[in-house]
Amino acid sequence: MEFKGCTVFGEIYNPEDLFHGQNELITNLEKEEESAEYIRQFLTLLSVCHSIIPEYPEDGGQTIYHASSPDEIALVSGARHLGYVFEKRTPQWVEITALDKLERYELLNTIEFTSHRKRMSVIVKAPDGRIKLYVKGADSMIFERLKDDPAMEELKQKTNAHLEEFSTQGLRTLCCAMAEIPDHVYDEWQEIYQEAATDIHDRERLLEEAAELIEKDLHLLGATAIEDKLQEKVPETIAALLKAGISVWVLTGDKQETAINIGHSCRLLTPTMELLIINRDSMDTTEECLLNYIAQLSAASNGVLPKDNDAAVIVDGPTLKFALDPDLKDDFLKLCCSCRAVIVCRASPMQKAEIVELVTIRTGAVTLAIGDGANDVAMIQKAHVGVGISGLEGLQASLASDYAIAQFRFLKKLLFVHGAWNYDRLTKLIFYSYYKNICLHMVELWFAMYSGWSGQIVYERWTIGFYNMFFTAAQPIAMGVCDRYCSQEMRLKYPILYRQNQDAFNLKAFFTWIGNSLLHSMCIFWFTYWLFGPGVLWSNGKVAGYLVMGNFIYTYVVVVVSLKSGLETKSWTIFTHISIWGSILLWFTFLTAYSYVYLILPIGLEMLGIAGLVFSAPIFWLGLVFVPLATLLPDLLFKALEDTEFQTLADKLRQCEAEKVHPKAMLEKEEPFRRPYKDDLRNLGVVQALDRVLLQGYSYMSCFFMKGSNQAAKKNAQTSGEGNAGEDEEEPEEDLHSHFSDRDSDSDEEQQSALIVRNVRLNQQDILYIDGVEEIELF
Repeated sequence: MEFKGCTVFGEIYNPEDLFHGQNELITNLEKEEESAEYIRQFLTLLSVCHSIIPEYPEDGGQTIYHASSPDEIALVSGARHLGYVFEKRTPQWVEITALDKLERYELLNTIEFTSHRKRMSVIVKAPDGRIKLYVKGADSMIFERLKDDPAMEELKQKTNAHLEEFSTQGLRTLCCAMAEIPDHVYDEWQEIYQEAATDIHDRERLLEEAAELIEKDLHLLGATAIEDKLQEKVPETIAALLKAGISVWVLTGDKQETAINIGHSCRLLTPTMELLIINRDSMDTTEECLLNYIAQLSAASNGVLPKDNDAAVIVDGPTLKFALDPDLKDDFLKLCCSCRAVIVCRASPMQKAEIVELVTIRTGAVTLAIGDGANDVAMIQKAHVGVGISGLEGLQASLASDYAIAQFRFLKKLLFVHGAWNYDRLTKLIFYSYYKNICLHMVELWFAMYSGWSGQIVYERWTIGFYNMFFTAAQPIAMGVCDRYCSQEMRLKYPILYRQNQDAFNLKAFFTWIGNSLLHSMCIFWFTYWLFGPGVLWSNGKVAGYLVMGNFIYTYVVVVVSLKSGLETKSWTIFTHISIWGSILLWFTFLTAYSYVYLILPIGLEMLGIAGLVFSAPIFWLGLVFVPLATLLPDLLFKALEDTEFQTLADKLRQCEAEKVHPKAMLEKEEPFRRPYKDDLRNLGVVQALDRVLLQGYSYMSCFFMKGSNQAAKKNAQTSGEGNAGEDEEEPEEDLHSHFSDRDSDSDEEQQSALIVRNVRLNQQDILYIDGVEEIELF
């Protein structure tokens, strides 16, 4: 953060007035005009009213300031640049250098900043012996405590106009005020304050009430403007989140104008987006405003509120108190969820938490809250997933969160890469764990049909226990740790991939896995039962017992579930091979060793010599090939059909990555009309895309190219655009602009193309790959 300007005694000072050339503020101070005393008290407030701890370098350099809030450091550093330098602090006094003159202020009381108070105050005894109260805080808190005086009202109006000017520049503002306290008034108040400070039951409330008694009849000094720069790649990250289908709500304590300016700078708000500003001072007017906006957005849809309006809801903290009332919260939430962006300004930490809780409970959506300060802790704890940014604001948010990152831009990788990978991995791991156990144990049910429901088990007891412990333990671990659906680079480059598996964990998928496991258990048992026949497996006419058949089945189960994990794995690694082939080899090794362990230890008598019987039967080796192949054949056919004829966007990008070709090059080879009727326009060339819009009856108004190399498409687009030019002029608010990013734009400018499609209504958002353009998104 950086001190960028201020307003004192109704006069505004911009950076060029303070930091470039002559310092206008100090010049006015030295002139000893009417504003001089206000400027002097303003700079004194900045250098005294804070909680900064100074650090003195050993080399005698400039003092280093440390504070829990970077705002305070910016303000004190700004005061130092203007000639008022904070030097030392003790529990009893603060020492400053005011224009090369050393001054010491005795600290009488410090009333700390809280999220409810939204201000900080100090009571000091000045070098001349007078007691002064310095207050800095939000304008809404300072203005209502000013002295009731016509001159003060005029100064308030000027300062408020300057605050709006600062806010439109995206600067964070803070008001400063002071009051001189007579000795007898302070002595009376000090008794009340000490009584409140020593109370053990309701200390916080009593302290606030005591502060209200002294923080009144203030004299407005001015206000400060601080630039809170966005971190690196914040706009790009928010744009990627929106492309991924994630709704982004900004909950901030800044003024409304500052919040809107930040929304534009981080690309949450677009120039064409309609701003629905809710700024009311009563319950009735708030309700009327909400209903008017809902009716306005529903007018074009026969009274039905659309889900993705090109609008943003802007609401301030005081109005939010009414909007979150039980009678209005449903309408408020319905309006917010129908818009693309929501910005809540002047929100307290409790209000932030209430909004997150409201969205979590009423919509059933998975919520993620990210913040970097102590005032974000409440909402971080209310969300399903809390992410804290460890930075200048301290570690409170990080300590209260589920995940801690260093910068906001790392959220993109956390969600699109690690989040998507782990969601896919855990989904498969859970389903596979059910699958492999049903495959093994449902065989007991099928076997019971032939054992007279006697309760006889077909497996040896120790092998049942070792099934999950050894023979099928590595497969889910390898799947849950190493599997990757798409590479990190692909996921970061195409945020839309995040949508592909957002609902992979559902009842349909669960019962599909359950049905698949039941089918496999039936195939394994009855294929083995058919191969086993009457039990005569050797040429000498000997008959095998139930344990021989049980070990046949157990071996085939281990092989089938191991190969099944390979079929479900998208990214084969050395660990995948070890888990599959190693588990099968481990079972054969165990069976061999366990069959003769009784010769050494008194365990496994019933298994003595079983390995020799199993391995010596030719039908076992035939079944080792036939049973797994026949069992998994439907899965193989389904996978082959899915990966060739029903590929998703993620599958196609994976294929491009595997073949090391650009996605556009492969997608151009596909038949443009392969998918019937109203499917989306994914994977069509430019000309085919435009033709599809016309053929399907979409309202197509105009389309043109800039710097395009595809002449046929350009001609088609211009022809269509000329035929509807008049219609386009009548409804310009319906224009939908497609954004693109060409990977080769730096090397070949002629390959850049921009497609602008107007009034095209699609069933879903998607990415198109067309000639000369790498990525186009239709909003």
